Amino acid sequence: MTTWRANSPKTRPPYQTPCLIRTRDGNEYRAELIHLNLKYHKTVTELDKWRVAKHKYIDNADVVEWRYDLDI
Repeated sequence: MTTWRANSPKTRPPYQTPCLIRTRDGNEYRAELIHLNLKYHKTVTELDKWRVAKHKYIDNADVVEWRYDLDI
């Protein structure tokens, strides 16, 4: 079983890898880390986001810990 890892710049998963994440409010989601293109997202303060659904994103600062999702 894969252990939970703290979310920090040194211990991030590779982009677009299926993961389970826990947020500050205690919810768990299946998500993948993406990097937004600055060319198209100029007003966004943080370019790394977790994509939960097609049009639902969670800020990287709201994610406490993550682990690889082996069930997908």
